[in-house]
Amino acid sequence: MDTQLENICAIWELDLSTVRTLRSLLYGSGPDNELLGSFHPHITLANYPKASRAALLPYARDFAAQTEAFRVDFASIGLLSPQHLVCFPRQRGGLNENFVRFHERFDEQADQWTSLNGGKYRPHVSLYAEEHGVDTETVARIQRNFSGFSGHVVALSLSLVQPQGFLILATYPLLRHV
Repeated sequence: MDTQLENICAIWELDLSTVRTLRSLLYGSGPDNELLGSFHPHITLANYPKASRAALLPYARDFAAQTEAFRVDFASIGLLSPQHLVCFPRQRGGLNENFVRFHERFDEQADQWTSLNGGKYRPHVSLYAEEHGVDTETVARIQRNFSGFSGHVVALSLSLVQPQGFLILATYPLLRHV
């Protein structure tokens, strides 16, 4: 049995149209944008700093097989931290209901930002990062280019967090009823 503990994230994967819309916000965002090269728009569902891959893979597969794809309403652009510009969806409907349902298991292993008990969950799609902080001109430019839109969550993935980025371990499609 696999007893190695790894830093694993459960992430919501977005449909192609939503990904295109989010990518379009980045055009002209600057040459130093750390996210441009490896932009993989997603919404983190859970982060497990010390988790068993062997336990999470079948759980995610079974969860996805019982979960319908759902709509997400992207409402605003803002800073998650001074270094991190994001797109915030409204935390309601399928996004909220499936968050609670997913955390019925393994919640005690989730970090403070993604656990039910932590109360700090702020779903978002990372758009832009600057080591020394995102300047106000960049924030204003991307906010000007933004208008609220709806997208769809269509899959659940598990990703391994590594020093040089992340590696998708598995992707499980959701039921298509949107």
